Amino acid sequence: MTCQERTGFLFAHDCPYPAQSLCSQCHRKICAVHLRVADGLDFCASCFRTRPVSDSDETARSDDPLFYGGYDEPYDLDDHGAFDRKEP
Repeated sequence: MTCQERTGFLFAHDCPYPAQSLCSQCHRKICAVHLRVADGLDFCASCFRTRPVSDSDETARSDDPLFYGGYDEPYDLDDHGAFDRKEP
């Protein structure tokens, strides 16, 4: 019995690892790699992603390699100001 989670950055593929638990929301079989625990319940990574985010979850999600939720602005106001047109 293998994990039923499908993951991948560009193309989703089947997980080859053995299932160790069931997702409490969708009831799919999940392995230890895709298992996420919240409020004492087991979730697959897909269902965990759809849960409302609490303050305690925010740090855990930012450390999770399966989530790509952040973006830093590469330019600050000084950088943008360098391109502002100045009238003579």
